[in-house]
Amino acid sequence: HDLDPSERPDFQRTLSFYPPEARAAVEKSILEALENGSAWDMTVPLVTRTGRNVWVRIMGVAEKTNGVVTRLSGAMQDVTDRLQAEQRLARAIAGSSDAFFEWDLTNPSRAWFSPRLEEMLGYGPDELQPDAVRDLMWPEDQQRTEAALQRHFDTGEPYDVLLQLPTRAGELRWFRARGRGGRGGSGKA
Repeated sequence: HDLDPSERPDFQRTLSFYPPEARAAVEKSILEALENGSAWDMTVPLVTRTGRNVWVRIMGVAEKTNGVVTRLSGAMQDVTDRLQAEQRLARAIAGSSDAFFEWDLTNPSRAWFSPRLEEMLGYGPDELQPDAVRDLMWPEDQQRTEAALQRHFDTGEPYDVLLQLPTRAGELRWFRARGRGGRGGSGKA
């Protein structure tokens, strides 16, 4: 808030740091917590006393005594840097002509790919399930992909595979998949 450490703002002064659209959501969450003991957790913009624009995550819980809310406890965290980094990454992904992917080898159903792959294959947004991409591959491409992945983890050889995928209209297109794997805390790929 860029306040002097001795300053203790009241509820209305605290709300005044939030732009109108965020102020209404913050006030509603706190009033609901006072009324029924609900918790809150939200990320909202805030304008400090000096005019700096930041994003904060605010969360809190209501404590009850004999069914009556007697205390609100909470925390606030400046998440501006993290949120800006996420927004930059999202813009980079959206602006790229490449399709990006992430494949969790411990749980293949948690695969992710950027929307660009759906566009390349002629599918609409959220129409192509991540685990379906592997199923679109020819069996030979599946085997080559798995072998290249194994070599990557065994020898450090770059993961770099050419494969064909059919578009929604049935046209076969060539793709080059390149990536770098990581290992979890247990050392497992």
